[in-house]
Amino acid sequence: MDRLTLAEALVDAVREIQQHSCRPLPGTLDSTTKPLRDLVGFDSLNCLEVEVLLSARLKTEISNIPFWDTKERRALPIHEIVDRLCKAEEYE
Repeated sequence: MDRLTLAEALVDAVREIQQHSCRPLPGTLDSTTKPLRDLVGFDSLNCLEVEVLLSARLKTEISNIPFWDTKERRALPIHEIVDRLCKAEEYE
């Protein structure tokens, strides 16, 4: 799977989870958005929901999406999440 397809699918999944939770979306939801910091109410349960939704849409098992960098203790933006998924090679 190419990086652009994965990035678009991830943004769409995050957007859908946020909307289904009846939470507001920022004016833009793009590669610089940090879901765990920038989206009202987005939490670890939502991260799991995104994994399930993304796996179903892409018809491949995707788990442990890195929304948080535990070493640096910071929320990751979409583009870094995609980079890390691509480095895992099983999603390329």
